[in-house]
Amino acid sequence: MATVTRTSVIDDIDGSDNAKTIRYSIGRSHYEIDLGPENTEKLYEALAPFIKKSRKATSGRETSRIDQTKVREWAKEQGIEISDRGRLPKGLEKQYREAHA
Repeated sequence: MATVTRTSVIDDIDGSDNAKTIRYSIGRSHYEIDLGPENTEKLYEALAPFIKKSRKATSGRETSRIDQTKVREWAKEQGIEISDRGRLPKGLEKQYREAHA
């Protein structure tokens, strides 16, 4: 005899079945909510005027990449001892970003 276990995602607003998780961010806060098709449509309709005027944001990965050669050059200009290879010392990337903000 086989056992089948099924997981059902329920809409957080009205309790309906067939919900999907919607993730979104506002400011520095990230959220997720489970919504069925009807409430998903309502959410998108409510956000439509804002999305229409918005621009795509770069991902955190894209913005976190930093040219290590430039960081090393900057560090040497600041009198910070740093090797030409290997990992950047802890905190150096943060110093570089703050100096170039």
